[in-house]
Amino acid sequence: MFTYPRLNLQVGELFAVDLAHAAQLSCELGERWLTLDRLSEDFELKLGTQLALPKGKVLIEGRGQLHFYGERAAMKNSVHIHKGK
Repeated sequence: MFTYPRLNLQVGELFAVDLAHAAQLSCELGERWLTLDRLSEDFELKLGTQLALPKGKVLIEGRGQLHFYGERAAMKNSVHIHKGK
């Protein structure tokens, strides 16, 4: 049985993660901006959308709930940052 992380962020919070393997990301609530270190463009995820993430570093900003999943959706390192007002 696999357990995949869900991420809840509020306005003003950031989440940085280093994915050990490629993973899928699904937006279950709200909307998010993602920056990936291996790609030159940013991505916007809204309710009901999904994105295939390559192995590597990801920075996530926005509000709502995301669900990481995949055969080996493992995270090497992660940091949750509250930016404050």
